[in-house]
Amino acid sequence: KLYAENVLAKYPLLSGSAYTEMMTSRLAPKGNMLMKSYILSNSTSNNDYNGSESMLNSRPVSRRFVELFTEKEKDIRYSISFNKKRLQTKYGFGCLRSAEMQLILMECLYHSEDNQGALAALNAFRKMRIEGVEDYTMETLPAVNTEEYITVDVNGEPLTPLLNAILNERRKELFMEGDRWYELKRNGRPEFWAAKQGRKYT
Repeated sequence: KLYAENVLAKYPLLSGSAYTEMMTSRLAPKGNMLMKSYILSNSTSNNDYNGSESMLNSRPVSRRFVELFTEKEKDIRYSISFNKKRLQTKYGFGCLRSAEMQLILMECLYHSEDNQGALAALNAFRKMRIEGVEDYTMETLPAVNTEEYITVDVNGEPLTPLLNAILNERRKELFMEGDRWYELKRNGRPEFWAAKQGRKYT
Protein backbone atom coordinates (compact mmCIF):
# COMPACT_ATOMS: atom_id res chain seq x y z
CA LYS A 1 0.00 0.00 0.00
CA LEU A 2 2.72 2.45 0.98
CA TYR A 3 4.73 1.86 -2.22
CA ALA A 4 1.64 2.32 -4.39
CA GLU A 5 0.79 5.58 -2.61
CA ASN A 6 4.37 6.86 -3.01
CA VAL A 7 4.39 6.16 -6.75
CA LEU A 8 0.96 7.76 -7.22
CA ALA A 9 2.09 10.87 -5.34
CA LYS A 10 4.98 11.28 -7.79
CA TYR A 11 3.20 10.04 -10.94
CA PRO A 12 -0.52 10.86 -10.60
CA LEU A 13 -3.18 9.26 -12.78
CA LEU A 14 -3.87 10.76 -16.19
CA SER A 15 -7.25 11.22 -17.83
CA GLY A 16 -8.78 12.66 -21.00
CA SER A 17 -6.52 13.48 -23.94
CA ALA A 18 -3.34 12.95 -21.89
CA TYR A 19 -4.44 9.38 -21.18
CA THR A 20 -5.41 8.75 -24.82
CA GLU A 21 -2.05 10.08 -26.06
CA MET A 22 -0.20 7.83 -23.62
CA MET A 23 -2.18 4.71 -24.51
CA THR A 24 -2.06 5.20 -28.29
CA SER A 25 1.68 5.87 -28.42
CA ARG A 26 2.90 3.00 -30.54
CA LEU A 27 6.45 2.60 -29.33
CA ALA A 28 7.66 5.38 -27.05
CA PRO A 29 6.74 5.41 -23.35
CA LYS A 30 4.60 8.45 -22.56
CA GLY A 31 2.69 10.03 -19.73
CA ASN A 32 3.07 8.22 -16.43
CA MET A 33 4.55 5.01 -17.85
CA LEU A 34 7.46 4.21 -15.57
CA MET A 35 8.78 1.61 -18.01
CA LYS A 36 7.58 0.00 -21.22
CA SER A 37 8.46 -3.11 -23.18
CA TYR A 38 7.05 -4.80 -26.25
CA ILE A 39 5.70 -8.11 -27.42
CA LEU A 40 8.50 -8.20 -30.03
CA SER A 41 12.23 -8.24 -29.44
CA ASN A 42 12.76 -5.77 -32.30
CA SER A 43 10.08 -3.30 -31.25
CA THR A 44 11.20 -0.61 -33.69
CA SER A 45 10.45 -2.81 -36.70
CA ASN A 46 7.10 -1.77 -38.15
CA ASN A 47 6.98 -4.89 -40.35
CA ASP A 48 7.29 -7.21 -37.36
CA TYR A 49 4.82 -5.18 -35.35
CA ASN A 50 2.29 -5.11 -38.19
CA GLY A 51 2.64 -8.89 -38.61
CA SER A 52 1.91 -9.43 -34.95
CA GLU A 53 -1.09 -7.10 -35.07
CA SER A 54 -2.42 -8.96 -38.11
CA MET A 55 -2.37 -12.23 -36.13
CA LEU A 56 -4.17 -10.62 -33.16
CA ASN A 57 -6.79 -9.05 -35.41
CA SER A 58 -7.87 -12.46 -36.68
CA ARG A 59 -9.46 -13.28 -33.31
CA PRO A 60 -12.20 -11.06 -31.83
CA VAL A 61 -12.09 -10.21 -28.14
CA SER A 62 -14.56 -12.12 -25.98
CA ARG A 63 -18.10 -10.86 -25.66
CA ARG A 64 -17.73 -11.12 -21.88
CA PHE A 65 -14.90 -8.60 -22.02
CA VAL A 66 -16.92 -6.19 -24.17
CA GLU A 67 -19.83 -6.44 -21.75
CA LEU A 68 -17.62 -5.20 -18.88
CA PHE A 69 -17.88 -1.74 -20.46
CA THR A 70 -21.32 -0.97 -19.07
CA GLU A 71 -20.83 2.76 -19.67
CA LYS A 72 -19.61 2.09 -23.23
CA GLU A 73 -18.71 5.29 -25.11
CA LYS A 74 -18.38 7.25 -21.86
CA ASP A 75 -15.47 4.97 -20.91
CA ILE A 76 -12.31 6.31 -22.56
CA ARG A 77 -10.92 2.75 -22.79
CA TYR A 78 -13.85 1.49 -24.87
CA SER A 79 -12.76 2.93 -28.23
CA ILE A 80 -9.06 2.45 -27.49
CA SER A 81 -9.42 -1.29 -26.87
CA PHE A 82 -11.46 -2.69 -29.79
CA ASN A 83 -13.69 -1.75 -32.71
CA LYS A 84 -17.31 -2.55 -33.62
CA LYS A 85 -16.24 -5.95 -34.98
CA ARG A 86 -14.73 -6.74 -31.56
CA LEU A 87 -11.24 -6.76 -33.05
CA GLN A 88 -8.60 -5.37 -30.73
CA THR A 89 -7.27 -1.92 -31.63
CA LYS A 90 -5.04 -1.35 -28.60
CA TYR A 91 -1.33 -1.87 -29.17
CA GLY A 92 0.15 -4.86 -27.37
CA PHE A 93 2.84 -3.95 -24.88
CA GLY A 94 3.93 -4.50 -21.32
CA CYS A 95 4.53 -1.60 -19.00
CA LEU A 96 4.38 -0.31 -15.47
CA ARG A 97 2.32 2.82 -15.02
CA SER A 98 0.42 4.65 -12.33
CA ALA A 99 -2.91 3.01 -13.14
CA GLU A 100 -1.59 -0.34 -11.95
CA MET A 101 -0.44 1.30 -8.72
CA GLN A 102 -4.00 2.56 -8.16
CA LEU A 103 -5.35 -0.93 -8.84
CA ILE A 104 -2.83 -2.42 -6.41
CA LEU A 105 -3.83 0.18 -3.84
CA MET A 106 -7.50 -0.84 -4.17
CA GLU A 107 -6.68 -4.50 -3.58
CA CYS A 108 -4.38 -3.71 -0.65
CA LEU A 109 -7.12 -1.73 1.03
CA TYR A 110 -9.66 -4.46 0.33
CA HIS A 111 -7.48 -7.25 1.73
CA SER A 112 -6.69 -5.06 4.76
CA GLU A 113 -10.47 -5.06 5.38
CA ASP A 114 -10.73 -1.33 4.62
CA ASN A 115 -13.72 -1.69 2.32
CA GLN A 116 -14.63 1.99 2.44
CA GLY A 117 -11.07 2.96 1.50
CA ALA A 118 -11.04 0.44 -1.34
CA LEU A 119 -14.41 1.71 -2.59
CA ALA A 120 -13.21 5.33 -2.49
CA ALA A 121 -10.06 4.40 -4.45
CA LEU A 122 -12.18 2.51 -6.99
CA ASN A 123 -14.55 5.45 -7.45
CA ALA A 124 -11.64 7.89 -7.84
CA PHE A 125 -10.14 5.64 -10.53
CA ARG A 126 -13.41 5.28 -12.45
CA LYS A 127 -13.82 9.07 -12.53
CA MET A 128 -10.50 9.27 -14.39
CA ARG A 129 -11.72 6.83 -17.05
CA ILE A 130 -15.50 7.25 -17.38
CA GLU A 131 -17.08 10.60 -18.17
CA GLY A 132 -19.81 11.66 -15.75
CA VAL A 133 -19.78 8.33 -13.91
CA GLU A 134 -21.67 8.02 -10.65
CA ASP A 135 -19.90 6.68 -7.59
CA TYR A 136 -20.57 3.13 -6.56
CA THR A 137 -21.92 2.53 -3.08
CA MET A 138 -21.80 -0.85 -1.35
CA GLU A 139 -25.44 -1.23 -2.32
CA THR A 140 -25.03 -0.33 -6.02
CA LEU A 141 -21.96 -2.44 -6.84
CA PRO A 142 -22.77 -4.89 -9.67
CA ALA A 143 -23.41 -8.49 -8.71
CA VAL A 144 -20.64 -11.03 -9.26
CA ASN A 145 -20.92 -12.83 -12.60
CA THR A 146 -20.61 -16.49 -11.63
CA GLU A 147 -19.97 -17.47 -15.27
CA GLU A 148 -16.66 -15.59 -15.36
CA TYR A 149 -13.35 -17.46 -15.09
CA ILE A 150 -12.37 -15.80 -11.82
CA THR A 151 -14.78 -16.75 -9.05
CA VAL A 152 -12.46 -16.71 -6.01
CA ASP A 153 -9.76 -14.34 -4.75
CA VAL A 154 -6.09 -15.01 -3.95
CA ASN A 155 -7.13 -16.60 -0.63
CA GLY A 156 -9.66 -18.92 -2.25
CA GLU A 157 -12.57 -16.91 -0.87
CA PRO A 158 -15.61 -16.27 -3.11
CA LEU A 159 -15.50 -12.91 -4.86
CA THR A 160 -17.47 -10.10 -3.26
CA PRO A 161 -19.11 -7.41 -5.42
CA LEU A 162 -16.40 -4.93 -4.33
CA LEU A 163 -13.42 -7.10 -5.27
CA ASN A 164 -15.20 -8.18 -8.44
CA ALA A 165 -15.59 -4.52 -9.47
CA ILE A 166 -11.90 -3.88 -8.74
CA LEU A 167 -10.80 -6.88 -10.84
CA ASN A 168 -13.12 -5.80 -13.67
CA GLU A 169 -11.45 -2.38 -13.74
CA ARG A 170 -8.07 -4.08 -13.76
CA ARG A 171 -9.12 -6.22 -16.71
CA LYS A 172 -10.35 -3.22 -18.70
CA GLU A 173 -7.34 -1.06 -17.85
CA LEU A 174 -4.59 -3.60 -18.52
CA PHE A 175 -6.07 -5.23 -21.62
CA MET A 176 -3.31 -6.18 -24.12
CA GLU A 177 -0.60 -5.44 -21.56
CA GLY A 178 0.28 -9.03 -20.68
CA ASP A 179 -1.52 -9.09 -17.32
CA ARG A 180 -4.49 -11.41 -17.83
CA TRP A 181 -2.69 -14.77 -17.53
CA TYR A 182 -1.13 -13.75 -14.22
CA GLU A 183 -4.45 -12.39 -13.02
CA LEU A 184 -6.10 -15.75 -13.67
CA LYS A 185 -3.25 -17.67 -12.04
CA ARG A 186 -3.33 -15.68 -8.82
CA ASN A 187 -7.11 -15.76 -8.50
CA GLY A 188 -8.22 -19.36 -8.42
CA ARG A 189 -6.16 -20.78 -11.30
CA PRO A 190 -9.11 -21.56 -13.58
CA GLU A 191 -8.42 -24.49 -15.90
CA PHE A 192 -8.55 -24.26 -19.68
CA TRP A 193 -8.31 -26.92 -22.32
CA ALA A 194 -7.81 -27.04 -26.07
CA ALA A 195 -8.18 -29.88 -28.58
CA LYS A 196 -5.39 -30.71 -31.00
CA GLN A 197 -5.02 -33.80 -33.21
CA GLY A 198 -7.72 -35.68 -31.31
CA ARG A 199 -6.24 -35.00 -27.87
CA LYS A 200 -7.29 -32.75 -25.04
CA TYR A 201 -4.60 -30.45 -23.65
CA THR A 202 -5.21 -28.77 -20.27
